[in-house]
Formats: sequence, structure tokens, C-alpha cells
Amino acid sequence: MSRLLPLILMLALPVGALAATPEELSPDAGLRFSSGTPDPVAASPWWQRMGDPAMARVVDEALAGNLDLERLRALERQSEAVALQSFSLLAPTVTANAQATLAPRDSLGFGFIPPGASGSDPDAPKTYTNGTATLDARWSVDVFGRNASSWRAAQRDITANRSQLDDLSETTALLVANAYLDVVTARQRVEILQAQIVTNEELLEILQLRYERGDASSLDVLQQRQSLATVQAQLPTARLLAETAAQRLAVAVGRPPMQPPTVSGELPELTESPVVGTPADLIDNRPDLRAEAARLNASRDRRYSAYAAVAPTISLTGRTGWQFIDLDEYNSQTFWNAGAALSVPIFGGGVNLGRIRQARAAHDAQAAAFEAQVLLAMQEVEQALSQERLQREAVVAQTAQLDAARSAAQTAREQYLQGTAPFLNVQSAITREQQAELSLLQARRDLVTVRINLHTALGGPWTRSLGTSVGSPEALR
Repeated sequence: MSRLLPLILMLALPVGALAATPEELSPDAGLRFSSGTPDPVAASPWWQRMGDPAMARVVDEALAGNLDLERLRALERQSEAVALQSFSLLAPTVTANAQATLAPRDSLGFGFIPPGASGSDPDAPKTYTNGTATLDARWSVDVFGRNASSWRAAQRDITANRSQLDDLSETTALLVANAYLDVVTARQRVEILQAQIVTNEELLEILQLRYERGDASSLDVLQQRQSLATVQAQLPTARLLAETAAQRLAVAVGRPPMQPPTVSGELPELTESPVVGTPADLIDNRPDLRAEAARLNASRDRRYSAYAAVAPTISLTGRTGWQFIDLDEYNSQTFWNAGAALSVPIFGGGVNLGRIRQARAAHDAQAAAFEAQVLLAMQEVEQALSQERLQREAVVAQTAQLDAARSAAQTAREQYLQGTAPFLNVQSAITREQQAELSLLQARRDLVTVRINLHTALGGPWTRSLGTSVGSPEALR
């Protein structure tokens, strides 16, 4: 009894007093990210704000046809059915019953044969009938909220599953966008190599003409042929990468690999950095945090339900009906009754105490998981902000390097044609210029990737019902 008393006293406490809430575990409202504007984040999906309509169409198509999303949509419907079952515990149950029986009169025994009558009287009925029709009602009064807490927990599970669907939709958008950018980058790489081959071929023609006039050595011609062959050897690999990237994108979208979607010819030009909001906004803006918050609330409700299991239960019952029996004459009557039952748990071998401890441990584990996920979300935003800042610096540096390499290559050509510098200077300068072109392409690709990672880390209102609205087949009609 000394163990049960504290548990019964807990029933008098409000639900919120039993455990921490997501709001209590959320970051301080005054906490700010190291950079960025703390205004509310944009309400529209990031792929619609990248300035690339082709990318937006590809991402929307992928969200509509992804099979993993279809699986989670089915799980969401399953959780809704479970919640409906939990709600049934709060409502009364009403059952209609009817029966009729035909039996030999002799089966009733001697007490039903009138005095002085013969049991073998040929005029006596050989059988009799009886029957009943009833309407039964029962309601377990949820005085202490045990069943209501279970139903609320089931509702939280629906929210968690929907948020998980939104999170997978966001991840799908991220993966498809990166696959899209791989195709664009690979095709641009092919174009750059083709332009470099043309440049090297033109330079080889000039060298051969100068060699025929005696103005260039055979070594210069052979070295330039080697440079041309080096670039030409890269082209098949670059084309293979472009084709395989297009095939991967087609499959990611839900198409056959031989039917890739249309992509742009250039990487999207980024606008200014997006607003980042505050760390406290992440709980509403990120679907993974919304799912963790829903699971935390569900664990609170299940914990309260476990406490309420030690409280008394009250049941109300009622019955009304009609019955008849037919022996020598037809007899029938109506009847009704009503009642109440009180059940008080006294000793259950520790099952209720075990359930309470299990629910408490489950809630503590979920609270720790929620806090860890919030910290991870803040880290992802901070990391993306740092990466974008440094990657922008890298793009600026690569652009300056390419400009310098082009100027050096032009100067080396002029000096070679004037006879004031060897051809080796020209060859080295052109090689550095071509390498700088490819490095700048990769730097710009990395910058777009970092921007997408920042959008994903921030989330936003657009992530709500993402899996059932933006990604649904109806959204594309």
C-alpha cells in the first residue's frame, strides 16, 4: 500500500506536471545563430526559389512518384486506424442480440406437465418455443483519463508519422536535387573539355605551321600533341559520368533509366543568403524535430495512462429487451435493468508498477532523444552557414585564379609568337587555365550544394504536409 499511495496521489496532478514538454526542452528564445537574419524563414519550398524551373519540376515529379513515400503514406493510414481503435475505449458500446429456440416439450421436465395430465396425451404439443431480443449498453467512465491519454498518444503518433513522411519528402528532394546538379555539372564538364580540345587543336595547327617554316621545334609539336591527347583522354570518362548521372536521376525521379528528365544547361545562380530565423524556430520548421516532439508528447500521455491504471474504474451497464415462451399458450414480456460497477485494483503482482516504470523510462529516453536532435539541428544550421560563407570565398578565389590563368596564358602566347619566351611557358599556362576552369565549375557546384543543405537544415512552413501535398500525384495535375 505504501507503493500505491504515491501513485494514486499522482492522479490528482495535471498531465503536464508528470514530465517535461518539448516547449520546456526547446532552445532559449534569445539564442541566435552566428550569422544570418533572424527573421522568419521563407514559406515556399527552396527548390521553387533556386531560379531553376527545370529543377523544380524534377523535384516535384520525384516527390509524387517515390515508392518510399507511398510506404509511409500507408503507415500513416495505419496509425489513423490505431487512433480510431483507441478512441473506441472512450465511447459506450451498444449491442443488439436476438435468439429463438425450438425444443421438445419433454426436455422441460415433469414440473411443466399439468397435474392429472398424461405425458403421452396425443393432443399435447410435442415442442415448445422461446426467444429473447435485447439491447445491451456498456460504458466505462474514464474518470481519471486513462483511455483519453491513450487516445491522445495515438493522435501524437499520427502527427509523428506525418512529420516523418514530411522529413522523408525533404530528404528525397535533397537527394534528387543533388542528382540533378550532378547531371548539370557533368554535362558542363563535357562542354569545357570539348572547348579545351578545340583550343589545343588550334594551337597544334599553329605549331605545325611554325614548324614547317622553321619557327618551332619538333619537340614543341610533340609536346602539344601530348597535351591534346591528355585532354581527349578525359572526354570519354566525362561523357560516361554524364550519362550515368542522367540515368541515376531518371531512376530517382521514378522513370526508366533511358528516359531522363530535362535539365538546365547551367548551374543555378544563387541569390543572397536566406534568412535563418532562430534556433527556437527549428522545432516548428523542421519535420524531424516535429516528429520527435510528437513522440515526446505521446510518451507523456502514455506515462500518465500508466499512472491512471492504478485508479478505480467505473462501468455503467444497461439492458432492455423482450422475451417470450410458448407452451400451451403464448406468453411474452418486456424487461430492463441498469447497473454500475466499481473496480479497485488491490494487488496485481507488480504489473502496474512495472508499466509505470516502463513508461517513465520510455519518456526519459524520448526526452533525451529530442534534446539530442535539437542540438544536432542547430549544429547542421551552423555548419551550413559556415560552409556557405567559406565556399563563397572559395568561388571568389577560384574565379580570380581563372582570370589570372587566362591572362597568363594570353601573355605567354604573345611572348612566344614574339620569340621572347619558349613554348613550354605557353603549354604550362594553358594547362593551368584549363585546370582552373574545371576547379571553378566544381567550386560553383559545391556552393549550390551547401545552399541546399542550408535550406534543408532550416526547414520552414513549407515542410508541413509536404509528403501529402507537394509530393502527391494530385499536386502535379
